[in-house]
Amino acid sequence: AGESGKSTIFKQIVSMCGDGFTYEERACYTRYIKSHIFWSMKELLYQIENVYGTKDAKYRISKENEEFVTIINELKNQEKYSPEVVKAIQNLWKDKAVQAVFD
Repeated sequence: AGESGKSTIFKQIVSMCGDGFTYEERACYTRYIKSHIFWSMKELLYQIENVYGTKDAKYRISKENEEFVTIINELKNQEKYSPEVVKAIQNLWKDKAVQAVFD
């Protein structure tokens, strides 16, 4: 997720649409960005659970965030994300294990 090309995408968008975006373009990019955030979090959790989790305690999700892992793991990609999913992503992003894998 750290090398996912986020800055490259935004540079390309700016070079193609330097004068701004229509409402439809913003809506399209918003859906894409939200989907990318969701799938990046799923990948970080996969890496924690299947690659890093057994190596070191710093790669273990904190107890208070374990419920959020379940929420993300059980969810399929959607057009809209509930406040519960948004909260799960926000809390997991702050988790030390997620940050350690991201770095």
